[in-house]
Amino acid sequence: MLGIFMSVGTALNAQISEGGLPIGLQKVTTAGVAPFQYPPSVYTLSKPNIAAAKNEDSANDSKGAYRVGLNVPVSISMNNSGNWTLLPNGTKVWRLVISGNGALALGLYFSEAVRIPEGGKLFAYNENGKQILGAYSASTDDFQAMEMVQGEKLYLEYSAPTWVQEIPVFNINEVVYFYRGVEEHLNAFINDDIVHTKAGTCEVDVACSEGNNWANQIKSVVHYTFNDGGSTFVCSASTINNTSNDCTPYILTAWHCGERAAGQSIATWVWYWKYQKTTCAPGNANYNDPAKGTKTMTGGTVRASSGNGTLNNPPDQYEVAGSDFYLVELSSRPPTSYDVYYAGWDRSANPSASGVGIHHPPEARRKFLLTLKP
Repeated sequence: MLGIFMSVGTALNAQISEGGLPIGLQKVTTAGVAPFQYPPSVYTLSKPNIAAAKNEDSANDSKGAYRVGLNVPVSISMNNSGNWTLLPNGTKVWRLVISGNGALALGLYFSEAVRIPEGGKLFAYNENGKQILGAYSASTDDFQAMEMVQGEKLYLEYSAPTWVQEIPVFNINEVVYFYRGVEEHLNAFINDDIVHTKAGTCEVDVACSEGNNWANQIKSVVHYTFNDGGSTFVCSASTINNTSNDCTPYILTAWHCGERAAGQSIATWVWYWKYQKTTCAPGNANYNDPAKGTKTMTGGTVRASSGNGTLNNPPDQYEVAGSDFYLVELSSRPPTSYDVYYAGWDRSANPSASGVGIHHPPEARRKFLLTLKP
């Protein structure tokens, strides 16, 4: 098995960063005055019961989706949280820190699509400034989820020139408290040399020679998070082509990862490409190469699902519906800069003489093996 390692209804569009640097991280002064004379306000989350969650996980991990986060209900907007600052040049800045004691990372779900007015810029970043999401602006397509931000504190900053009067549509209804299973992705953004890795000793980095003949297919693999019943889970998937070869943005994954039905809204799902190592080392030895997996998009629509069929549906305990798949269509193609490959497929009766599995440890290793069982 080739392991890709991080350090990785209603249709919504891409949540694609435009780049730039938040004012709060700029080492400059404005008219001789530091940009901010006081820290942003802090919204402290109620810490979820991690011990109870891990007890549930020990019983459920072998039966279904792999949970990595607990969703904490909140009601956060720019009208009821954070603080506003007027800089000497007239720029209006709103800042808020969301704090979750002990969290590996924090993520955001919104009650409605985020919309930024013309001229405004929204950023999110971690405490050391090594991970920056944004800028999101009026040019950014609507989105209803934000990818995980490393650490116990998630910094939010919105800025706009003086002529912008409109406030963004920005209503957070859940904060994801990530407590396990995302360590590889977060390695790239930590300050110290302690690298948390989840790869098994049998796992092979895609940068190793075993992956040489699968370079294109490696670029098709997707890691994703999804929201279900007050928790957030992860699984692996593939970007695939169709018989028209027109690169319609389809993603194929397993029904048992989330038991989805055709037409179901998946507005809060986050897709991660390039969640992989760039150098080769066996098992857990690749500590110094934390690939980032920051090529992300959100949302989509389930187009087809084995759960809509009649074969083995509804399944008995520990069984899956039909051929165990669902097919998602994104509302727009991944940007060219993401260098995504659209994997091919064959429906003929000619069996393949060999194959490989490309996935994300630890959780997807179990899931991929399940999908290969007769």
